Amino acid sequence: MMLIVPFIYLLIFGVIGMILWFKMLGIMEKKGGSVSYLWNTPKQWMDFYKLIKEEENSGKKRAYQYILWGQILLIPVYIIGMLVIISLTI
Repeated sequence: MMLIVPFIYLLIFGVIGMILWFKMLGIMEKKGGSVSYLWNTPKQWMDFYKLIKEEENSGKKRAYQYILWGQILLIPVYIIGMLVIISLTI
């Protein structure tokens, strides 16, 4: 029973992370930037941040910020959550 909890946690956060990642890459590609769907690099996050700063539409700018910060906050939340789940299963 407890072995399935980490898998479900990984699945939920993995799917959310992938959705945000591909949404970000799609936006960057539509705006004319170069993207790599195979390699996750910090340069792509920095390029997306530059794209956010250049955006003039405040509604799109806020949506892009949610995508960027959602991805960044997802990393520590996932790591801390997995550490808690693993410590509870031992």
